[in-house]
Amino acid sequence: MLAAFSLVAGGAAVRVVAGERVPFAGGAPGDAAPRSPRSATTALLAALAAGPIDSLLDLAARHDLACVAEAADAAGAARRAALFARDDGAGWRVPVALCLDELDGLLVAIAAGLPGGVAKARGGAGAPAAGPRWNAPPPAAAPSKAAPSPRAAAASAAASVAARWTRADLAVRTLAALAAASAAEDASGVAQLASPNLGSALAAVLAVARGAAALAKAALPPRRADAASPAASVGASDATVLALADVASTAARRAVAPFGRDAARALAAADRWPALGSRADLGADCDAIAAGW
Repeated sequence: MLAAFSLVAGGAAVRVVAGERVPFAGGAPGDAAPRSPRSATTALLAALAAGPIDSLLDLAARHDLACVAEAADAAGAARRAALFARDDGAGWRVPVALCLDELDGLLVAIAAGLPGGVAKARGGAGAPAAGPRWNAPPPAAAPSKAAPSPRAAAASAAASVAARWTRADLAVRTLAALAAASAAEDASGVAQLASPNLGSALAAVLAVARGAAALAKAALPPRRADAASPAASVGASDATVLALADVASTAARRAVAPFGRDAARALAAADRWPALGSRADLGADCDAIAAGW
């Protein structure tokens, strides 16, 4: 009992610490003089590049990046200006590539829970089969493993999404906010010229929105007619998938809306395509958002 209490209490403490923003302002500790927005953003980019991944410092840097990307005040715009300031795209490339790497792993996990996802993940050309050998006995047949049921595969994928929730949430929000900000703040077109480019960010956000919605449909048990509420039989992992679908849907609208019909052209020029979602499907989703905004 004591061990269980310590585990729960420790997890709650970590969530509180991880939920607090740690601004990366640059400069040495104890400096009284305020740092410029450019130096603050430079310090943040350095922290993102330093890693290591999964450390508390890395998570704090990703949280601060999301806050900078989503800030609606002048201070936030001044911080973001450093991301679009360099013609070589270094300020844009570091945070966007980091978020895309995170969402690639998330989308692979989601695909494993969708119909046909496991087969696609295991597909591909393997090593060529060796020919028969006259002086060796035939190999023993490998024991067959029954494929998991669609419901079990979806439940496993939902658990994987739940384990990735914090970082995936920050990555989706950051990409959408940076894409939206580039419409008004990127005077030099850095987001469209750098690699990964604006289209790659749009594609990733749209792919997560589509994939999370499909996984939620596959993972949730059928609702009973006498159920008191839709959430009566939803587990923690399923609830996380629903939350991700909601966050990603909102993020997709935020990313596409500032560009309107031009978002489709940016999407078509994507130089890094996500692990889930065809160009036709994501293009249709983009057009639907642009038409309905």
